[in-house]
Amino acid sequence: MKNGLVIADSGPIFSLALIDRLDILDALFNKVCIPPAVWEEITYDVTKSDYQLISAFFRNRIQPIKGFNELLFIMDSGESESVMLYKEIHADFLGSHDKVVGNVIKLNLCCKNRDSNDRTKRPLPRPC
Repeated sequence: MKNGLVIADSGPIFSLALIDRLDILDALFNKVCIPPAVWEEITYDVTKSDYQLISAFFRNRIQPIKGFNELLFIMDSGESESVMLYKEIHADFLGSHDKVVGNVIKLNLCCKNRDSNDRTKRPLPRPC
C-alpha cells in the first residue's frame, strides 16, 4: 500500500542513492516531489558517481514553491523550501533528517499563519 505524497530533502536522497535504492520512494509513496533548491543541491556536482541516477530519478519531480520562503533565516534553502512546499501542497510526508527541520515542525513555526481557533488544522508532517 502506498502512502500519499512525500516531499524529499537532499539528505535522504543522497542516502538512498548511495545504496542505489531511490526506487524505494516510488514503492512507498504515490508521488515524490522536490523543490528547486533541493534539485540544485542534488545535481550540483556532476562529477559525483550517483549524479546520473539522481538526476534521472528527480528531473520530472520538481515542484516550485509559490510563496515567500520565510524559513531561509533559520535553515538552508533546500530544507526551507521542502518545508514550504510541504505546507503549500498539503503533502502527507516530509522526508528529511535535518534536526532544524524537526525542530521547526515541533515548534509549529512553519504553520504560524493558521487560524488558532480552527480545530480542523492539518496535523504536522510525519517524518519519514
